[in-house]
Amino acid sequence: MTVVNRLRVEYRDAPPAVEAERPRLSWQLSSTGRGVRQAAYRVTVSSGPGTDGAPLWDSGVVASAETVGIEYAGPALEPLSSYTWSVVVTLESGEEVRSDPATFDTAPDPGDWDAAAWITLPRTKYYHDDHRPAPYLRRTLDVDRPVRRARVYATAGGVFRLWLNGSPVGAATLAPGWTDYRFRVPYHVYDVTDALGATNVLGAVLSDGWYSGNVGPFHKREFWGEVPVFRALVVLDHADGSRTVTGTDGTWEGSFGPIQASDLLQGEYYDARLELGDWSAVPATSGGWRPAAVEKGPAGRLVAALIDPAGPYTELAAVAVTEPVRGSYVVDLGQNLAGWIRLRAAGPAGTIVRVRHAEVLNPDGTLYTDNLRGARATDTYVLSGGDDVLEPTFTFHGFRYAEVTGLPGPLAADAVTGVALSSLTGFTGGIETGNALVDQLQHNIQWGMLSNFIEVPTDCPQRDERLGWTGDAQIFTPTALFNADLAGFMTKWMDDIGDTRMENGALPDIAPCVVLEWAREGSPGYADAGVVVPWATYQEYADRRLVERHLDAGLAWLEYIRSRNSDLVWREGRNNDYGDWLAPVETPKDLVATAYFARSAALVAEQAEVAGRAGDAAAARSLADAVAAAFREAFVQPDGTVTAGTQTAYVVALAFGLLLPEQRDTAAKALAEDVEQRGHVTTGFLAVSHLLPTLTAIGRTDLAYRLLLNEDYPSWGHHIKHGATTIWERWDGWRPETGFQDPWMNSFNHFALGSVGEWVYRHVGGIAAAEPGYARVRVAPLPGAGIDHAHAWHDTVHGRIDVRWSVTGREVTLDVEVPANVTAEVVVPGLAVTEGGVPVADAPGVTSVVEDGASTRLVTGSGRYEFRAATPH
Repeated sequence: MTVVNRLRVEYRDAPPAVEAERPRLSWQLSSTGRGVRQAAYRVTVSSGPGTDGAPLWDSGVVASAETVGIEYAGPALEPLSSYTWSVVVTLESGEEVRSDPATFDTAPDPGDWDAAAWITLPRTKYYHDDHRPAPYLRRTLDVDRPVRRARVYATAGGVFRLWLNGSPVGAATLAPGWTDYRFRVPYHVYDVTDALGATNVLGAVLSDGWYSGNVGPFHKREFWGEVPVFRALVVLDHADGSRTVTGTDGTWEGSFGPIQASDLLQGEYYDARLELGDWSAVPATSGGWRPAAVEKGPAGRLVAALIDPAGPYTELAAVAVTEPVRGSYVVDLGQNLAGWIRLRAAGPAGTIVRVRHAEVLNPDGTLYTDNLRGARATDTYVLSGGDDVLEPTFTFHGFRYAEVTGLPGPLAADAVTGVALSSLTGFTGGIETGNALVDQLQHNIQWGMLSNFIEVPTDCPQRDERLGWTGDAQIFTPTALFNADLAGFMTKWMDDIGDTRMENGALPDIAPCVVLEWAREGSPGYADAGVVVPWATYQEYADRRLVERHLDAGLAWLEYIRSRNSDLVWREGRNNDYGDWLAPVETPKDLVATAYFARSAALVAEQAEVAGRAGDAAAARSLADAVAAAFREAFVQPDGTVTAGTQTAYVVALAFGLLLPEQRDTAAKALAEDVEQRGHVTTGFLAVSHLLPTLTAIGRTDLAYRLLLNEDYPSWGHHIKHGATTIWERWDGWRPETGFQDPWMNSFNHFALGSVGEWVYRHVGGIAAAEPGYARVRVAPLPGAGIDHAHAWHDTVHGRIDVRWSVTGREVTLDVEVPANVTAEVVVPGLAVTEGGVPVADAPGVTSVVEDGASTRLVTGSGRYEFRAATPH
């Protein structure tokens, strides 16, 4: 049986505010059969919530197997309108399969926002960290006739929480998110149809967030605005076909309440004695409310958010509570995370309770907070005198441990709950190996993602930084794309990079860029994210539009470098050049820079080909070849010896294709010898993701496994052996011999060194895209010493790929599930292969079989396959 499902528009399920003039439609095929392929499709799009009447657009029958990125090609879509669409697929067998209908809604016209003003409640000018009170805003909304649909389009300079009739709308706490508000301000859409009555109170609570609060490591506040502001459109579509549109204006009223201050870096100050009761209920409480002020807001263009606002992901119970100092209770959640503590407490009114946060402990069991630098990371509560349930609304912390002080009595473990925050809503990939170290490494990589994928891919969630460092993200993106659905997230972040692009072609080190004086003209391997990330994202989703959108920026970046370095060795214009950041063995920075110059030129050439710009592709390819030649002239001896001699130097030379064919053997042997002699990693951020793949490419997967499973410093296993539950920033963040590293730069929740995850998925799990978007997939696990079985899975835009393998004695088993409409190239690590008990050549769905040395190469259609083979050794 075959079904057509997961209908999506612009990579989202039923998106509420599509802005694209030609939205892209996608679907998947699910089938229990083998070799199921789509031969043709027919898409219809209709106006309104139903499918009655003639469609607005009918694609007609299109002979194609494509299911991703089908562009709508009908009449112009109306703003603030609903559309229904469906698809009929014709299979190669001739069977027709019809989807259920799906919906999408279009965004407001920019002019619609003229009905809404930016509003706030002015607060005392002379405020401090504990007195920046959060405005509570509200208005009464009367509905005089039946409503078919009610939506609120809301945004803020700062962060906000929407309320209606006494209840919060949604669970997210950091809407509308983080951008450079001078260019773009995202808004979110809230369907409130079911909560609406004849008389209603709509409200919002505001806080500074990134807009006017502390952001970055240099004690910057009010970077984009002085006070938080709110803006909303309320659109009521009535049953009689009419529409009512109202917006924020001076008729709203405001008050201050219990949130006396809330800052992303410093924490929240909440006085429960000042709670406002049912301030947004019908009828609302009165007293202390005054007219809201119309205020100047962000200058950026209002855009529909591409991702949902960050919100609670999961909750964790305390695993232990200790009292290292009398009256100071330290809670251990057992997991480093980004989020906060929910605390049940009771005591006399006015009692002050404080919650401080830290990733690790001092030897005496107290919090180690030196590495937080200027982030106070403290939530302060003033008890009401009753039974309080306390948790912050507009802040988060990076922590595993929380210290609670000020309680009138002892702290019970069940009075504390950890709440993890993320922009991620789940994982689209996973791997289990039965090897405790590797499985913990995968756990640490994913929890590092959860903690740092909050609006942008940040470097860390705990200290006074939390910035979208481009170098960290470009190296980690391929791993990230295995782990989670990031189509919208990476599209949004590439817009952040584009906002910071300079007229001279420079791309930034940080996006959004809040350190303009030194980070807008970026560095090797960092600013190259503007080239690397679109290409990696294209490999995952086959998203040509993303490539086309950022191609000119990539070309300008190449010219920025070339114009400053006539000999094509990148010595000038490297700006802050961090080199192979935090590598235990240093590599010359101009070598790393030139290697990245060559790589970016090669990737821009590929992207220009995808975009159909042959001239740009040829020019970029010629530049890539010339830079590679300059690299060899400057850094490589004729026999292939790279003079720097480091793992990083050999890795970038080999991985980026910078050597002549006759030089590769010498370089490969030198790299292998270095790894054999040292027995550990010596690469930093910019080379670490390429180390194990390069060892595999030169035929030394045995050394890749050795590094993966090593527990001696420096290694991933060293971190795990010493209790890591996320990826550390430094290989030497803590060592028994030396203790903590320099607290100025020592996060225990980064993700850059977790970029090894891509190799684990590809070579331990055996999953890789054989062409962009996984219409063809390669399944080729490489068993190695220390791991005798694995289960890996990845949800692609075509469906789930599931791979299980094991080696027992002389037998190899490889079970593969290939989604419908996908072809798999399978490499079984053995010979004399059977499938389902019959010789593989006779197995249905297998179209090609070739024995290749110690392995067997197959081509299959979709379906489930159970391969058995004899190992060659």
